[in-house]
Amino acid sequence: MPIELVALLVIAAFALMILGGIAYQKNIDRDAVKEVEDKSRLLESHWVDVARRTGLRLVRKSPYGLALHGVLDGTPVWFGQFAIVDGRDRWWGIRAELPQHAVKMTVAPADKAVGGAWEHTIPTGDDEFDLVYKVHANDAVEAFHAISRPARQALLALGPAHLTVGPGVMELTVPFEPTELDDARIVSALELVRALALPPPPRAQLVN
Repeated sequence: MPIELVALLVIAAFALMILGGIAYQKNIDRDAVKEVEDKSRLLESHWVDVARRTGLRLVRKSPYGLALHGVLDGTPVWFGQFAIVDGRDRWWGIRAELPQHAVKMTVAPADKAVGGAWEHTIPTGDDEFDLVYKVHANDAVEAFHAISRPARQALLALGPAHLTVGPGVMELTVPFEPTELDDARIVSALELVRALALPPPPRAQLVN
């Protein structure tokens, strides 16, 4: 066989390999795009369902992507999903306005470092809770009463959540994909809002 023909056959085979590779890559890209679109549709349908069941208003183009705004049992709340920078892609969270509260505290997983200058790390006396979470505050008495049994039970049901309470507001973040925002976690999150929304007793009645 002439050397020229051999060379042409080699070039043709190489060209077919390249074209085949390009077609294969296009199929992979098409499949990847479809997977992302399917996940996005699933995510949005899930949040639509959450909005329907809670009576909150779905906001599709908030600064953080999907969000839910509204009032639960008289407490203004905001559900949202947002990016963080510690290696996880997404968290979901709740922000609620608690105008009757002046307490400042952070509740975080016991094995996580907590920033800020907190004067007290408060044992609640609930052994199950204290193994999983640590309560940090400057006013130990107010924080002890704010993290009531219903609030502790809700946090335990949520998993490794992070709760921050400041004057007039609570913020809860939970580190897993928003598609995993299932009924049990929604209920637990709302129970936490309800527990913290209860007005605290007068300072004179607080007993540690």
